[in-house]
Amino acid sequence: MVTDAESKLRAEEMTAAVKKGERTRAELRALAVNMIEVQVDAQGRITIDENLRQYAGLSVGAKVVVSGAFDSVEIWEPARFERMLNAGQQAIGGDEE
Repeated sequence: MVTDAESKLRAEEMTAAVKKGERTRAELRALAVNMIEVQVDAQGRITIDENLRQYAGLSVGAKVVVSGAFDSVEIWEPARFERMLNAGQQAIGGDEE
């Protein structure tokens, strides 16, 4: 999840990259189709679009991991989050223990 301002900036950057030939229109479309505006309800909840839930492997009523990522918030299926986190930690620190 990103703010409206951040999503507009990403869209502008992607559009500029397409014009320069650094990205394809297919990549632009893939990014655009996954940008969905949501509203926070009175209890602080959001509704995640069904297509995004399926893509992320999230099930209705299941536990999720909400992770801060400096300039955004990410919502993960717990097992996927662990795999991603372990891969990231290994990439940063190598196999040192």
